[in-house]
Amino acid sequence: MKDIDISNELKILGLEAISNAGSGHSGSVMSAGDILFTLYTRHLISGLKDEPLRDRFVLSNGHACAGLYAILASLNFFSLDELKHFRSFGGLLTGHPEIDIPGIDSATGPLGPGVANAVGMAIAETIMNARFHLSHYTYCMVGDGCLEEGVGLEALSIAGLYKLNKFILLYDKNDVTLDGNLNKSSIDDMKLKFKSMGFNVLECDGHNIEKIDKAIDKAKSLYEEIVSLNANAILLKADVQNPKEVKHMVEETIACFGHIDILINNAGICQNNLLIDESDELTAQIINVNLLGSIYTSKYVIPFMLKNGKGKIINISSIWGQHGASLESTYSSSKAGLIAFTKSLAKEYGYNNILVNCICPGLIDTDMNKNLSKNER
Repeated sequence: MKDIDISNELKILGLEAISNAGSGHSGSVMSAGDILFTLYTRHLISGLKDEPLRDRFVLSNGHACAGLYAILASLNFFSLDELKHFRSFGGLLTGHPEIDIPGIDSATGPLGPGVANAVGMAIAETIMNARFHLSHYTYCMVGDGCLEEGVGLEALSIAGLYKLNKFILLYDKNDVTLDGNLNKSSIDDMKLKFKSMGFNVLECDGHNIEKIDKAIDKAKSLYEEIVSLNANAILLKADVQNPKEVKHMVEETIACFGHIDILINNAGICQNNLLIDESDELTAQIINVNLLGSIYTSKYVIPFMLKNGKGKIINISSIWGQHGASLESTYSSSKAGLIAFTKSLAKEYGYNNILVNCICPGLIDTDMNKNLSKNER
């Protein structure tokens, strides 16, 4: 029996469950069925809920659950007979997924929160992987309606910001919602929106199992490439102007890796203006980010380098720290201070096998300089 035939049989089971109940969402069963079948039979590593290495799956468009229940029953998460009691009082299989149902990782009802739950799981996986080398994929299926909800889009923006490479979103784009065609309520170009949030976007026929399979394989390829290089990384966010946040960031890094070998102080901001036109707040911010930020990070990293018996600190200054620049007096001062800080730190800790160096690059094409004219460059 071909896979597509098995998938069709499972969709029929889902439709029969809806028919027996007298209510449910048949359209989503037909639309998402082949995607779910491919995921569960070719990719998703399932297991008991307390198994840390199993993959996670969240059906954000929970109204498609009859199709998911049919697949879970075929994989022996529960009896096929349970489908006969779908949406029945006292039955196991509720009209939207509940956490008490075997094989369900997140309760989903209102559209959108399921996406946020899945992103939270993916963040947890990133931390667990860094600390304990416990890794898994987090998959989330969404429909058109899920992506009209702010909570879902905000969570996806966080996923892009944190570069959650083991989070895979399956978008069942059929341009139909319960209230009618999608063009009645939205004109968004979701492909462009996903790309703007940092996602790698792949498109395929959602009813061609082989193409779905290849798309999921390709979505996983970036992470697998990182693993093949024996690389590991975590993403931590801190305001370098705030010593408490810097200290916490360093502690989290030590908790994950046990040591810090190299520190690169690269945070910097700049704005072109006459000194007399610069607000006091901006003056303080430039000094705090460009100079104090490097002092704070070095201050909290050095004790661990001393404990480790070695370390390297690289401060990114600027050619303007050596020569000064018109319309950038505060920036130039902060970078000059960083050069002096580097020299002092090298004298303090060179004998402890901690090497401290400073790089003073010229103009580099970055977002900081994108508004400069050709002549200014």
